[in-house]
Amino acid sequence: MKRRQFISQTAAVAGAAVLPTALSGQVKKNVPPPRLKIACIGTGTQGTRVMLQLLKIPDLLITAVADPVKEDTRYQNWGPYELRSTIRYAIGEPNWDEGVEGCRAGREPARQIVNTWYGKQKDLKYKGCNAYADFRELLEKEKDLDGV
Repeated sequence: MKRRQFISQTAAVAGAAVLPTALSGQVKKNVPPPRLKIACIGTGTQGTRVMLQLLKIPDLLITAVADPVKEDTRYQNWGPYELRSTIRYAIGEPNWDEGVEGCRAGREPARQIVNTWYGKQKDLKYKGCNAYADFRELLEKEKDLDGV
């Protein structure tokens, strides 16, 4: 099959698939596409930094986190209160973890960060972030994930 023939046939098939929906009035204007549901596995200091970047992507929705550590303040930090300052800035909470000594990370702080972030988005119906100690349990229970 020649290139031009392939393109014209592909366009015809795509048009045939879209046209009935458009004619039936099912195309909704100004409706954002659904977000991809993802989970973050490993929410120590590095995982938390990555998770903060993922929160900024509007097409993603973090619905679960997993880490064997529930919460600990003995994580290594790049500088005095560096991670805490990064979290505060990212989620818009200048007093997050006020009075906590050390660098707090783990599945519960990660869950709190995610819930705080999405809780501030007025147009989002968010059911909350689930936290798991074992990633295998996360994969077993979170059936509608698009990525990990």
